[in-house]
Amino acid sequence: MDGKMKRSTVVLIVVALTYILGGLVEPFVPNPGQPFNEATLVQNLLSAILGFTWCKLHTSERGIEAPAGSALFVGLFAPLGVPLYFFRSMPWKKAATSTLKAVGFLVLILVLFGVGAEISSAIAVQLSVPPVSASAASPLQPSRG
Repeated sequence: MDGKMKRSTVVLIVVALTYILGGLVEPFVPNPGQPFNEATLVQNLLSAILGFTWCKLHTSERGIEAPAGSALFVGLFAPLGVPLYFFRSMPWKKAATSTLKAVGFLVLILVLFGVGAEISSAIAVQLSVPPVSASAASPLQPSRG
């Protein structure tokens, strides 16, 4: 290896950074913590694009052809798509090990999201800027008045 980081690894680092950023932004969007708020929709779109990209790069770096539909499934539903990709493209022992690593990565990014949310909430308290409450109107909803 020439000391360069694999491009698929760079994509995973970007995924982790988007989860930290998502956590930092989450407390300040309308309906924080809700599954379909603006921040979550952006996070899901970024995750889909990055998951698809990661799968394409990962297969390219391994010198294999991606199993049909793998990159799309990873992008659309990573919790099932990533293990399916591994088990369709690797011997079962390697696939099982890779799946466990992926579960660890999932836990890591969820923790990073939570840490980001805690940091931004603490900063908001220090600056006396309250996070947006769940009852605040969304800029996408017409005002009632």
